[in-house]
Amino acid sequence: MIGRLFRKLSIGTANDAFVEDVKAALADGILTHEERDWICDQFEKRGADERWLKVAPELWLSAVRGALRGHMTAEQAKESLAEIHRYLRLTNQQAAEGDALLNDALSREARRNRIQLIREGKVPPPVISNVPIRLSERPIVAVPGVALEERVVRREYVGGSRGTSIRVMKGVSFRVGGSRGHSVPIHDIVDLAQGTFIVTTKRVVFSGNVAGWSDSLKNIVGIEPLKDGIRYTVSNRQKPRMVRFSGSEGIEEVAAAFEFVLNNFDEE
Repeated sequence: MIGRLFRKLSIGTANDAFVEDVKAALADGILTHEERDWICDQFEKRGADERWLKVAPELWLSAVRGALRGHMTAEQAKESLAEIHRYLRLTNQQAAEGDALLNDALSREARRNRIQLIREGKVPPPVISNVPIRLSERPIVAVPGVALEERVVRREYVGGSRGTSIRVMKGVSFRVGGSRGHSVPIHDIVDLAQGTFIVTTKRVVFSGNVAGWSDSLKNIVGIEPLKDGIRYTVSNRQKPRMVRFSGSEGIEEVAAAFEFVLNNFDEE
């Protein structure tokens, strides 16, 4: 794709050749002093001029992709690419596409790092104002969510039959085999309350606007991730607990917190 873009730009034969040299030098997202000297030498040898900078945005995008494909972390790539950004004399508008790609990688890396810290119990405790925290416990995560519950939302009659009508004489008939049917409950998952789902080293707490609960870790006997939330079973409760989160980040944090506390703090 980048090669086709280069060929479409009419910047002169000397500049075309020089652009290929620059592209090769920046392909890994690193610009060393030796490469800068070599590029400067090629610029003079090929008789190029400043028109080659017309393709600087495409060169920048290629360099960003190369850096992210390498063995550097996104943060290391950002530091390495800063020198290339200056070298190409990019404006914010020219660098926008490459910057978006880099920022997305930085965001995903920061997310992965946070999840790993939660798994290791190394994140700072979240600030919690509406739930009393015991001296013997430490909050791990606090994530906004919606408590759910399976309830009977309506009832329907099924199995009823009018039977068969049998004529015994003119104007007289009997209906046989009829049944009234029976009522069956229709269940559905409904929103119970909006609030905050909290995992500590001792408990799982939901603090909601109209409902809430607190379960000891030792009573949790099963955990199941859902598409947009989590469901867990408590030994002293018939119905499972269910919470829906607004995005995948909440699910990842809660799952990582459960992994940490159940492996380290499953006893009172």
